[in-house]
Parts: sequence; C-alpha cells; structure tokens
Amino acid sequence: MFRFVTYVSLTVFLLITAAAAQPPARKPVFETASIKAVEYTGRPDQPGSITGGLGTDSPLSIRYTDVTLRHLLRSAFGVKDEQIVGPASIDTNRYEVTAAIPPATTVPQFHLMLQNLLADRLKMKFHKGTKEMPVFVITAPKGAGKLQVSKTPTEPGCMITTGIPKPGEAISATTAVDPVKHRACRNMNMQAIMDTLPRLDPKDIDRPLVDQTGLKGNYDFLLEWANASDPGPRMLESLEGLGLKLEPRKMPLPTIVIDHVEKKPTGN
Repeated sequence: MFRFVTYVSLTVFLLITAAAAQPPARKPVFETASIKAVEYTGRPDQPGSITGGLGTDSPLSIRYTDVTLRHLLRSAFGVKDEQIVGPASIDTNRYEVTAAIPPATTVPQFHLMLQNLLADRLKMKFHKGTKEMPVFVITAPKGAGKLQVSKTPTEPGCMITTGIPKPGEAISATTAVDPVKHRACRNMNMQAIMDTLPRLDPKDIDRPLVDQTGLKGNYDFLLEWANASDPGPRMLESLEGLGLKLEPRKMPLPTIVIDHVEKKPTGN
C-alpha cells in the first residue's frame, strides 16, 4: 500500500512539474498593427470604411478608416450592433487601424487578434451576457442543395467574379455595367458563410444569424445579388436559390458588455 501511494504521489508530482515547465500558450496577434484615435468631422451616422481582410482579394492586410469603436467591436467579436452593450463613447470614439494578418488565419483567430489588440492598446475589459433579439435562423430544407462540396483545400473566402451574359445575349450597356454583384465563394463552412454574409450585404442581412442547417462540410458556390435600388435578385433570394432558407425569429443571444475602454491607444 505504501509503495502504491508513493508511486501515485510521484506520478502526480511529475505531471504537475511537466505542466509547469510548458511555456504559456501564445495568444493570437497580428504580425504588425497600429491603432490611432482620429477626430471625425463627418456625419455621425457615417460608418467609416474597411478595406482588405479575410474573404477579400487582400486577405493578409486590413485597414479600418474613421470607424467607431462599436464597428471595431462588431468585427472583433463577430456580432451585430444589438449584441454590443457599453458606454456612449463606443459610438463617438473613432479610430484608424491597420494590421498585417498572418497567412492561413481563420475567422475565429482573427476575432481573437482584434480582441487582443483592443485589450492591449485600449485596455478594453468586457464580460458576456444574454439578450433576446431578432435573428435570422438559417435552415437547409433539402440538405446541401446547390452548394458543391469543396474538393480542393483552397483559402476560404468570397472573391469578386465577373457576371457572364446568358447564351445568345448580346453585350450591351446593361451587361457591361451589371448592377448584380457576383462573388465566387470557395471552401466555406457554415460558420464562414455566416461571418461573410453580413459584410457582403449589411442592409439585407441586418440581424444575427443562427445556424440550424446541420451542414458540416466545406462548400463552393456562386452568389449573385443586387442592391434594393437595382434590378436583380436580392441576397435572401440568392441564398434561397442555393437551398438556404433564412427565417426571421426572436431568440436569446450572447451579448458583449464593455466594462472599461480608454479613448487614447498606447503602444504603437
């Protein structure tokens, strides 16, 4: 009995010692990053702009120009405006952010990189809550439908592609200047699809998305949609054509509650 207890104690000691010897996991960070507070002179309802980033033609760099802190928080946590709770300053403080994104970064990793940047430079502190709000529930009544299973391990994302006139259709002003937007999306799972749709069409996809499709694969597909003021299919119609149905409902969703954040960044 004494030898058994000694053996167990020694084993536990060795496991604890080995765990303590392991270096702490390195938190995801951008290769380089700069964040600057800016004095905004435009209209308060203007959202600023974002160029580059995952799912675009420039996936290794991203730039936010004249964006509110709420905009950055929305991008950092992958949530809608309604899911962010905080002081009035999150809608008035504006920033310019440039960052170099490491190759092969996933969307969840990007979220953590931006969260860590805000925590390091703006001393952001937050906790999570829950709130009932309008959502779009995504279902797939006929399975994968027209989503084609990806067969090549390409970088996930949606790239701009050119609309092709229908067979026999002459090239004219209406096809040369096509109001319909086209994106060729590759190797996208449902989480990547839900992360991308609000960025492509924030007016139609104007509420959080909840996945109830049951689809587990990675897919290729073509998205074609037009703005409300242009002729052509709307985003919801395009998704239905692929076999994805978006149903409006109300559900409790997680929220991000900002406890503290400073206006002036540090460490550039």
